[in-house]
Amino acid sequence: GFLPGREQEARGIVHAGRAMLDSIVDIRTPRILLILRNAYGGAYASYNNYPTGADLVLALPTTRLAVMGPAGKEFVYKNELRKIRSEVVERVKRGTQERIEAGVKPELAKVDAEKEAAEWLRAEEAVLNTRYEKELMNPKEALSLGSISSLVMPTDLRKVLGENLNFFLRHYKPGPMQAVQREFH
Repeated sequence: GFLPGREQEARGIVHAGRAMLDSIVDIRTPRILLILRNAYGGAYASYNNYPTGADLVLALPTTRLAVMGPAGKEFVYKNELRKIRSEVVERVKRGTQERIEAGVKPELAKVDAEKEAAEWLRAEEAVLNTRYEKELMNPKEALSLGSISSLVMPTDLRKVLGENLNFFLRHYKPGPMQAVQREFH
C-alpha cells in the first residue's frame, strides 16, 4: 500500500505508483487478485483489479472494500453529521440549564454538560461508523457492484485458488505485448 500526502508526493510516490501500475498492466500471464483485509480508494484502484486487467478478483468475507475508508462517512453522511454536530451546542445549553436548576454551580454545570454532549456525539458518530461499514464497506456490496468475482471462505481458499489457477493455466496462450511497452525504472 501507499499513503497519500504532500510528503509522499514530494518524495515521488506518484512516479513510483505509476511505475507499479504500469508493471501490473503489462503483465501478460493470468492475473488473480485476492483481497485479504482492506482495499480503499487508490490502493484498490491501482492494484490488480478488473479495470487494470485482472482475470479474477476474490475476497474473504471479512474484507472491507470502499471508495474511501472509514473517513468516507464524512462525505456519505455529511448532512446527518452536520445535524448531529449542530445539536451539540443545544444539548450543552439545555444540559447546563437543567443542572443549574438542580442546584449545580454554573461553571460545573457547563463542564458536565459539555462532557455529556461530547460522549453523546462520540456515540452518534460510532453509530454512523457502524452503519457505513455495514452498508458500504462490506464485500457483499462489492460483489453486487461487480468489483469482485466471489467471496471465498478461508477454509475453501486453497481449493478455489487451485481450481482457478488450473483453469487459467490450461487456457493461457503466451503472446507478444499488445500495446506500447512502458519503460520501467
